[in-house]
Amino acid sequence: MMSTPEGGAGSPVDWPTGARPVMERTAELVTRLQAHTQTTRRTLARLARPAASPSLAPPDAIAALVQGDGLRQWMGWSQWAHALAQAAQDQLRLAARPDPSVVQPALRGHPELDRALVHVSALCALDRLLESSACAHLRDFVRQNIHTLGQSLVPQIQDQLARVLADSQYPDCVLSETTAIGQLSVDRAVLGGQFQSLWALAHRWDGWVGSLSGPPVAPCDALALLLQPLTRRFQYHFSGAKKTNSLVRPEWYLQQVKLWLERSRQFLDVMGAGRGQTAPAEDSDWNRVHPRLCQGLFGLIQTKLQQDLPVILEQDLVLSHAIDEMLLFTQAIQDLGFDVDIPVSDRPIAVLEDTESIYLRWLQLEQKYAFEKIEAIILDEEGWQASLVHPDVLKCVDSFVTLLQSLTTRFQILSRNELKLKFVILQCELLEDFRMRLVQILKLDIPQSQLVVTSDKSTMILNSADHIVSTIEEWTELPFFLRLQSLSSEDLFLKVMDRFRFMIEDNCKHIGLGIAKEIRSRSEDYRHPDHWLIELEHHDRIMDDVSVSALGMFQALISGLDTLSSKVKPNILHLILDTVAKELSDLIVNQVILTNVFSRDGIDQLALDVSHGVVPIFRQFGYDVDRYPMKKLGESVRILQLPKGEALLLVDTLRENANEINAMKEALADFNVHAVYGSLACIILERRLDVQSAS
Repeated sequence: MMSTPEGGAGSPVDWPTGARPVMERTAELVTRLQAHTQTTRRTLARLARPAASPSLAPPDAIAALVQGDGLRQWMGWSQWAHALAQAAQDQLRLAARPDPSVVQPALRGHPELDRALVHVSALCALDRLLESSACAHLRDFVRQNIHTLGQSLVPQIQDQLARVLADSQYPDCVLSETTAIGQLSVDRAVLGGQFQSLWALAHRWDGWVGSLSGPPVAPCDALALLLQPLTRRFQYHFSGAKKTNSLVRPEWYLQQVKLWLERSRQFLDVMGAGRGQTAPAEDSDWNRVHPRLCQGLFGLIQTKLQQDLPVILEQDLVLSHAIDEMLLFTQAIQDLGFDVDIPVSDRPIAVLEDTESIYLRWLQLEQKYAFEKIEAIILDEEGWQASLVHPDVLKCVDSFVTLLQSLTTRFQILSRNELKLKFVILQCELLEDFRMRLVQILKLDIPQSQLVVTSDKSTMILNSADHIVSTIEEWTELPFFLRLQSLSSEDLFLKVMDRFRFMIEDNCKHIGLGIAKEIRSRSEDYRHPDHWLIELEHHDRIMDDVSVSALGMFQALISGLDTLSSKVKPNILHLILDTVAKELSDLIVNQVILTNVFSRDGIDQLALDVSHGVVPIFRQFGYDVDRYPMKKLGESVRILQLPKGEALLLVDTLRENANEINAMKEALADFNVHAVYGSLACIILERRLDVQSAS
C-alpha cells in the first residue's frame, strides 16, 4: 500500500473533496501494480526452471514460451509504472513538507485551501511525469482532477484576495487622492501578509497550470483584481461622450494613469512593509506585482491611443501635441523606474514606434516645426547679439543648439535604434541648413575687396560655428551616440561637421589673407635692394633694433591680430595666424631673400628683424613659431647666417648633388635644416655677396 504524506501505509487521509478520488485511485493503482508484479515474478521463476514441466509436449512448450514472453513484457511495464507511482508519491511527500516560504501563517483559518494546493502541486508533478508516457487515460484522468480542483480553488483564492483588498481600502486609496495611504498599522500588517500570501498562491497556481499541456486550465489571474477597478474608472472617464475624453487633451488620461502608478506603488509598499523573512522565490513573485500592474495600465494607454490615432492623424497640431505628451509621459515613467521589466512592445510609446506610417508622419512634423523654428531664429534681430550663456557666441546659435538638444532628448527615450538613426539624419539636415544660412550671411558681411575683416557679426559667426562643431564633437563621445555609431555604416555627423570646418577654415583664410595683403602693401621699402647691401663701419656693427622700413609691416600685423584676438575664440585666431604666418614667411623668403643680394651686415639686419620683430609678435598671440610656416622662415635666415667657410662648403655640396634629393637632405640635416628643400637652400646661399664673389 502506498504511504501518504499525512499518515503511514494504509492510514486514512482527510483529502479535500476534489483531491480524494485521484489520491485513492493512485493508491489503488500502486497496490494492483505491486500484486501483479509479484505474480509475474513467481510465474517467470517457475517457467525458468527446466524441471518444472519435464513432460510438456511441444505445443505446450511453445505456449509456455509465449506466456513467458508476455509475462516479461508485463514485468517491464509494471516496473515502469511502479517507478512512476513511486515518483508521484515522492512528489506528494515533498509537497507536504513544511516550507518557510509557503502561506500557512497567513491562512491559519483556511487549512483546506492550503492542503488542497499542496495536493494540486503533487498532481501537477504527476502530470509532468506522465507527459512522455503512453498512459493517455491516466494522464487525462489526472488533468480532469486538476480541472475539477481548479473550479473550486480559483474562486476561493480570488474571494480571499478581494476581501483583503476591500479591507485595505483598495481601490479607493489609489483612485482618490482624498483617501490617504496611511502608515502601516497592526491591522494593515496582517492584511499585507495575507495579501502577499494569497498573491503567492495565485502565482503558483498559474505557474502550475501554465506548464500543463493539453486543454487550458483556468488561471487564478490575481492581477485582474488589482487592474479591473482601475480599468473601469479609465473607461468611464476616457471613452464615449464624456468631457474628459478629449482628443486635444491626451495629457488628461496620461497624467491620471501616472498618478495611479505612483499611488499603487505606495499602496504595495505599505502592504509589503510588514513582510517578514521570505524565500527568494516568493520575494521575487511579490516584486513583480507592480510591474505587472504597470503593464496592464500601459495596455489601457495603448488601446486608447490606437483608437484616437485615425482622427488625430488628420490634424498636425493635435498629433504633435499628442506626441509631445506621450514623450513626456514616457520620460516620467522612465525617471520613476516604472518601465523596468516591461517588454518594449508593451510600453505606450510603442504605438508611435511600431507603425511606419505614424513614425514617418512624426518625422515630417519634427522636420517641419524645426525648420520653422530655425527661420524664426534667423529673422529675430536679437538673435544676432551675444548670448548671455556664451558671450562669444550668438544668441541664435545658442537657440539652435538648444533646438538640437531638445530633439535629442525627445528621441533618446525611444527603443528602436533604426528610428533613432532617422532622427540623427534629421539633425544633420538641420545642421546643414543652418550652415548654409551662416555662409550666406558671411558672404554679405565680408566683401572680397575688404583687406581686414573685423566686423562683430562675422567674427561672432565664426565663433558660433566653432561652438557648434565643439558641441557635436562632445555629443559623439557620449555613450548614447557611440551605441548608435556602432549600428551605423558611417560616422553620424562626419559629413556635416566637415562642411562646418571647411566654412570656418575658408573664412579664417580669407581674414588672414586680408591681414597679409595689408602687410604686403607696407613692405615696399623693406623689399628695396639697396637696403640689404649696407656695409657698416666697425663701431656701428652692433645692431640692436629692427629696420625702420619694417615698422609699417609690423604695425599692420599687430593691429590686425590685436583687433581679432579680442573678438574671436583661440581656435579661430589660431587658424588665422596659420594663414598670416604662411603669407608673411613667403613674403620675406620669396620677395626679400630670393630677390636681393645680402652683405654680411644686411644678413644680420634681416636676422634681427625676424628674431626681434616677427617672432615676438606671433608668440604674443600664442602661436607656435616652430610650426612649418615660421620654421621655414627661421631656417632660411639661418642658412644666410652660416659662416663663410660653411656656406661655401654647403653650396658646393648642394650643387654637386643637384639631382640627388636624399643627398641634399642629408647635407642640410647636418646644419639642422629640415623645412627648406635643397634647391631653395642653394639659391638662398647664392644670394650672399661673399658666396657670389667666391664663385
